[in-house]
Amino acid sequence: MNREITDKPRLTTDPRVSGYDKLSAFLTASVTVFGLLVFLMFMMWLTTIVEWGSTSMPSVIQELAGNGNRPEGIADDWQPPGVEEFPEVDTPQLADSLEATTDAISSVRASLESVDGDAPEMGRGTGLGDKRARGPGNGNGNIIPEADRWKIELVASTQGEYMKILESFDITLGVVHELSNLIEYVDDLTASVGSVSENERKNESRLFFMNKKNRLRRWDQNKAESVGLELKNTLVGHFYPPALREQMLALEYEVYSKAGKTLEEVRLTEFRIRPAGSGYEYFIPQNGIQYRPKPVRPSA
Repeated sequence: MNREITDKPRLTTDPRVSGYDKLSAFLTASVTVFGLLVFLMFMMWLTTIVEWGSTSMPSVIQELAGNGNRPEGIADDWQPPGVEEFPEVDTPQLADSLEATTDAISSVRASLESVDGDAPEMGRGTGLGDKRARGPGNGNGNIIPEADRWKIELVASTQGEYMKILESFDITLGVVHELSNLIEYVDDLTASVGSVSENERKNESRLFFMNKKNRLRRWDQNKAESVGLELKNTLVGHFYPPALREQMLALEYEVYSKAGKTLEEVRLTEFRIRPAGSGYEYFIPQNGIQYRPKPVRPSA
């Protein structure tokens, strides 16, 4: 049986774009362009009714407890009284001229603004004065000062790590002389050989804290002695820069404001330090703030 052999059909394609494809592409592009224009117009309208920007943390540095007119007395004078203040005696008896460490539970706590004295022993004055810190105005006597309400936990395994933590926060190691108005500072805490600078106490306004942990206090003394400072009749502690103080106040404000409290109700705030990036940062642990009943303002 003979089979008839036929040629295979040839398939041909047209490379030209059809009108349907052109119309479809035009409509797609038109919808995209009009959609983008509508979106831009919507954003322009939105900017007229919405204020854009980040909300910054308000400055929470508040005037501490104080009064404009200081009562007579010597209880809170932070400079030792001079001979000219005691006409009854030739040599003033300065038994407790600068006792700054408080008896609170804090491991780091002290203030140059609070010292003790004995008016009868000194031979002048009618009382021990006012325990509130001096301020530029009437102040708010219901706020506990930072030196009395802050508990700062510093944890380090070596003296080198400890000095690195202090320097990362620009904390200055200082030696306060009890028998003079001199303060000596240890510069370059992480350097093997540090340098020394000095100032008068009347020119120093930073917060001053002292370690209550023996090991940390010993490290402070070792660093001061390594640069040749004499520690007899001195107090060795830390001066906190204003920027760090404001940062800690902002952290404290964030916590107590979320709890619906005010600074007047804060009795004690615990700060801790943890690694952050290439440095360290302060933080307040959970339940790190203890509160008290809100003080009642006396009626005028």
